[in-house]
Amino acid sequence: MCHKGAKCKFSHDLAVEQKTQKKNLYVDSRDLKKEEEDNMENWDENKLNEVVNKKHGEANKKLNQTTIVCKYFIQAVEESKYGWFWECPNGGDKCIYRHCLPEGYVLKKDKKKMEEQDKENQISLEELIEKEVGLSGIFAMEFFLNRAALQGKNLTKITLQSFVAWKKRKLREKKEKEAEEEKAKKDKIKAGKALGMSGRDLFTFNADACVDDEDAEDVEFEKEEVDPDEKVFEIDNDFFKFEGMDDDLDEETAPAGAAASAADGISQGVAAVAINEELFDVDEELEAMTSRTLTLALRNAPRLLQQSQRTAAHFTYMPSGVKPEVASAGGPVEKMNLCQAVNSALHIALAADESALVFGEDVAFGGVFRCSVGLKDKFGEERVFNTPLCEQGIVGFAIGAAVGGSTAIAEVQFGDYIFPAYDQLVNEAAKYRYRSGDMFNCGALTVRATYGAVGHGGLYHSQSPEANFTHTPGLKVVIPRGPVQAKGLLLSCIRDPNPCIFFEPKVILYRLAAEDVPTGDYMLPLSQAEVVKEGSDLTIVAWATQVHVALEAAQIAKEQLGVNVEVIDLQTIVPWDEDTIVKSVEKTGRLIVTHEAPITSGFGAEIAASVQRRCFLHLESPIERVCGFDTPFPHVYEPFYLPTKWRLIDAIKKSMNY
Repeated sequence: MCHKGAKCKFSHDLAVEQKTQKKNLYVDSRDLKKEEEDNMENWDENKLNEVVNKKHGEANKKLNQTTIVCKYFIQAVEESKYGWFWECPNGGDKCIYRHCLPEGYVLKKDKKKMEEQDKENQISLEELIEKEVGLSGIFAMEFFLNRAALQGKNLTKITLQSFVAWKKRKLREKKEKEAEEEKAKKDKIKAGKALGMSGRDLFTFNADACVDDEDAEDVEFEKEEVDPDEKVFEIDNDFFKFEGMDDDLDEETAPAGAAASAADGISQGVAAVAINEELFDVDEELEAMTSRTLTLALRNAPRLLQQSQRTAAHFTYMPSGVKPEVASAGGPVEKMNLCQAVNSALHIALAADESALVFGEDVAFGGVFRCSVGLKDKFGEERVFNTPLCEQGIVGFAIGAAVGGSTAIAEVQFGDYIFPAYDQLVNEAAKYRYRSGDMFNCGALTVRATYGAVGHGGLYHSQSPEANFTHTPGLKVVIPRGPVQAKGLLLSCIRDPNPCIFFEPKVILYRLAAEDVPTGDYMLPLSQAEVVKEGSDLTIVAWATQVHVALEAAQIAKEQLGVNVEVIDLQTIVPWDEDTIVKSVEKTGRLIVTHEAPITSGFGAEIAASVQRRCFLHLESPIERVCGFDTPFPHVYEPFYLPTKWRLIDAIKKSMNY
């Protein structure tokens, strides 16, 4: 059925000739109908007798003789109601008035459109000169003087004097406007409120508007009125520290006449200094400040209301807060494998944080590796729940939950299938804090995923994808080597103010190798490597399962070759602990890096490049890498693909005999 109903202008009966066409507003349809009815070809005997017996001229009496147009017809046309189904309220087809528009008649709605179009086309004389003529100087003057030739009584007579006055006024208004804009920019810069430069400012930049450290003391600052009832934000002394600042700022930033207790607190980095308008007054106290302290205050003033601490990498990472005391220090321990240690960490995280959520594929069921067993029963399905089989959706939901204030702990069943969520992690989670200038973040995000070889897992369940994420500033990538590290590092990731990817080695998950793990709450520091075995002849850096392989190789090297190998577990892949590795290599003079991922573009290459740059004069042999091969992870040839202890022994021999 037509949704326009009686307002439709078209016929719905396709059997009626020409009724599918739009009605002609300038022809009365009744005249056409009358002509069709008077066709002799359609007459029968009765019609013929009627015509013969009818008096001459009688038939024409019923025709519409008036030229007046029906007002109901015009109203219907104006309101777009006229069509094949329209009936005149004045008797229908028997209406004596015309149902067609006279030639040249313009409807009211069309007149309105024409008037609006005319208004759009109207332009003042000044605009005409600026836009169409585009003249200035003597040409514009000639145009004005020739205006007298135009037709019209209301035109102002233009003289040379009036033109010059008009031109001066326009130039003065333009100059005043530019001066106001320039003054506003300088005021923002002096007040520390300038957020950046526009593209136009890059070409019209005035260097006098800014000053360097040497000229900072000569700058005059305007006092900004502050509501005394407004809440005063507080910052600690660490706020003024940035990369490259090794000396202490306590003496410079401590206000004159401060109480001894407050000064002591500041020196310890725990007290807070209230910020108010008097900090920026040009008084004796401010003039007594060194130029360096003044520059720091100016540089950080615009951000006092936005964040409490700025990082050296411009909001790429948020510095981790103070770690809580280890609740289980000296407390009870329990035999756990890595899976049980992860489960214990999740229990503690959910119990300690009511906003924490755990979700992923089969998580409510307990997980395919049984790492989330018992969580749903204890904390409810609103905090522990399943998700569809869509890694991009899982991580996208986790980012949204973290931004909304929850602590999101998402599980991707296999690290091999994390790549559909690659865009969410790299372009959203990693950059969320940076692109908002630390106004927003999704730091309360942890993505768990199983990782590495599993034993005949083939190419889709054995990959080590850590290097794919180490090239993205803003993400932290953590891989434990065992149950103790898994629990402590996972709790650190969950509580860290940055998005973390936590890879769990599958070999250790599947195998029943267990160790004593504290049952209480404890955390291990991120971005800190651990020297698992000390040595003096050669350094091996590894992570995850390869740490155990390196320990076996170190034992064989000690017994068969007499080589004392130092083994370091990197633990946090990015940001990685470069200093610990460098310190070890400076001692041993030799380095081997081993990981399961393919050798080309693996993270071992980054370690090798950084170490050779800092330890070049200490190296006794080239840095070796013992890694997976540049092929998809094989099924049958898995033992030949993995970097085994025997491949490490060969690398040790090569390095020692160089």
